[in-house]
Amino acid sequence: MILRKIRGQAGEHRGGSSRWREYGLILLVAMLGAVALKTFVVEAVVIPSASMERTLFAGDFILVNKLVRGAPAVNCHTDTQSEA
Repeated sequence: MILRKIRGQAGEHRGGSSRWREYGLILLVAMLGAVALKTFVVEAVVIPSASMERTLFAGDFILVNKLVRGAPAVNCHTDTQSEA
């Protein structure tokens, strides 16, 4: 009975459009979170060939942790040989 009173008071000032706006916002946040996770944290990959046949078979699905991989290495070496 107390929950009905609370829901009734909170629901009196809400229109139908604000409910759909809230659902849309929740959906948008969920989609942005999923894209961010896939881009920066974890990615699903299918093994394309049998190169690691003892442990992974062609067609296996694995999840790659992108946080452990770290930043890509940058080649800063320049050619030190001078032209003569």
